[in-house]
Amino acid sequence: MTAQASVSNSYTHPRDELVEVMSRMYTRHLTTSSGGNASIMDADGVLWVTPKGNDKGALTREEIAFRRPGQKDWEGNYPPSSEWPFHTRVYEARKDIRAVLHAHSQTLVAFSVAKQLPNTMSLSQAAFLCGDVGLAPYAMPGTDALADSILSKIRDHDCLIMENHGVVVAAATMKEAYQKFEAL
Repeated sequence: MTAQASVSNSYTHPRDELVEVMSRMYTRHLTTSSGGNASIMDADGVLWVTPKGNDKGALTREEIAFRRPGQKDWEGNYPPSSEWPFHTRVYEARKDIRAVLHAHSQTLVAFSVAKQLPNTMSLSQAAFLCGDVGLAPYAMPGTDALADSILSKIRDHDCLIMENHGVVVAAATMKEAYQKFEAL
């Protein structure tokens, strides 16, 4: 008898991935109910973003906003996170990136306020997944200045501490972004 390998062709919709990652972060106390945001750029160039201010622990797929390539306006039942401009700029600067995660974990916020970078060499998994971590200078949330600050570092680092704010992680997939964030 010959066994055939099972091949999974499963597809998780970006809305569901965003709901899942925000729920995981909230459940594990890695972000606040209204803090943090995440986005996915799908293969068709559609940008999917978590909503502005909605409870991240009770997020539903219907709350995810999206914008099609070449469009200015967002679609969906809720407005996107006010920090969507920096997400867009990361995707423009790094063609290898398809997922961006931003959160305010207590530990990483403490690093950001102290203007210190975590030593990823203290945990081999963090060193392997995150590499060197960058420090992005402070800028007001939701502004072009914040997007500029993040861009000044994201070209050389997948993981950034945002001065007096939190962390940004960029990766090829949301699963990879979450793994980096959790290790950090």
